[in-house]
Amino acid sequence: MIRHFSIKELVPKHIYEQWGDMSWWFLDFRAIKTLEWLRDELGSCTVNNWAWGGSYDQSGLRTYQFYQQNSLTPKYIAKELVAESFSQHKYGRAFDCKFTNHKAEDVREFIKTNWNIYGYEWPITIEEDTNWVHFDTRNRPYHKVYTFKQ
Repeated sequence: MIRHFSIKELVPKHIYEQWGDMSWWFLDFRAIKTLEWLRDELGSCTVNNWAWGGSYDQSGLRTYQFYQQNSLTPKYIAKELVAESFSQHKYGRAFDCKFTNHKAEDVREFIKTNWNIYGYEWPITIEEDTNWVHFDTRNRPYHKVYTFKQ
């Protein structure tokens, strides 16, 4: 099922260090299958790159450290923020992708145009007006493309 990504690309460093290859447990198979489809169709993209010295650590599964990036935020407040969040990243159902050969807007248009053609049996939600491609596989009533703006 997973041909293009290692688990290190999809979870934060501290999760991988604690759980290793069992970190796959925390990711939704629909999100992974969608990520693989986009990679097959559009080529290389980056989710997390911490394992290769990059700065992306929370673009897949997201933990309280995301909310603690500002060192002035106490750890207990960061944990409260993630506890109150309904971010699909927290549930392993979202990825923020940076594509090598395609602009984010072009990828979003590709998804909108092709989602139903490929016949996936789950809905996809994409975020508009960003320099990256956020998609998630949150539970929704119809198997179609939904959009939102932050």
